Amino acid sequence: MKKIFLFGSLALLMLFSSCSEKGKSLLPTVTGSAFDMLVVGSPKAWNDSAGRSLQEVFTAPIPCLPEAEANFNVIFIPVTSFDHVVKPARNIFFYEIDPNRYTKGSIHFSEDLWAHPQAVVKVTAPDQHTFIETVKENQTKILRFFTTAEEERALNYYKSYQNMNIEKQVQSLFGVGMIVPGNLDKSKVGKNFIWISNANPDMTQNLLVYSRPYGSTRDFEVKRLLAVQDSFTRIYVPGPSRGSYIAFEPKVQPVSEVLDNDYSDYCVEVRGLWRCIGDVMGGPFVSRSYLSADHKNIITSVAFIYGPGHDKRNVLRMLEASAGSLRVKSAQSAPADSIPDKK
Repeated sequence: MKKIFLFGSLALLMLFSSCSEKGKSLLPTVTGSAFDMLVVGSPKAWNDSAGRSLQEVFTAPIPCLPEAEANFNVIFIPVTSFDHVVKPARNIFFYEIDPNRYTKGSIHFSEDLWAHPQAVVKVTAPDQHTFIETVKENQTKILRFFTTAEEERALNYYKSYQNMNIEKQVQSLFGVGMIVPGNLDKSKVGKNFIWISNANPDMTQNLLVYSRPYGSTRDFEVKRLLAVQDSFTRIYVPGPSRGSYIAFEPKVQPVSEVLDNDYSDYCVEVRGLWRCIGDVMGGPFVSRSYLSADHKNIITSVAFIYGPGHDKRNVLRMLEASAGSLRVKSAQSAPADSIPDKK
């Protein structure tokens, strides 16, 4: 009897597990292009101050691109038109403004409600003023939530076309995992450094990974991060002309942000422009600098592209997903006072 009971229990467990997996697979794949944003709500509010505030958030230009490009491509539909045709949209922002239902502003973040992998945000408020204030207070979280969702989609795509050989080089050099797109098939190795590229002159995509010792929290200051970046590119990343090399463009103020992630104790993102010293070239870059697991080094990954005459948002965003895929595990024994404050 015990054997029969055990067999029956295992069968039920497998059945429920199978149903769970099938339930997830029943969700359709998301539709739309990368960085499309479907906004759903009342037309009256959309054509008023609430709608204008949303458009300012989603269509604001991404910092540090040579030509202005919006964060998202916004598509609005009335809530009455939200049906099965549009429910699989990849990014959805709902809003509802109703004084009879709400007394304060509220925001909810959800995933995979009608498709996979889907990102959904809903903001509710009693009036337009409260709605605008709620959106402004959470603007950074909203944008980061949707851009992170796009990063994860890019990484899932790359996992089917990984460059395993170069990933092994990165693992060997720095002791960290990283997802490298298959089309980036050229690499150059230096001391504590690797340059990875597709070597395509029409739209050149590049990744850099390098490390240097970590001495104090000041090493995460943007000025120092960029100085170290230039010290590596001056040696290892030459331009097309003799004596030319890639460097940070100081005429454009860089933008930095401390990121929360599950793969390191501290990470700083820096966006800026690069230029070619000794030649006429330039473009955008995004770097992410991670505190190593033992808190002895800073490991930095940089995504930078060169594509004159081409839109750059999607290419750079996809590439920075790879730069942000470093897996630097936390070391439980590392001293807490060696970590900068996350402000």
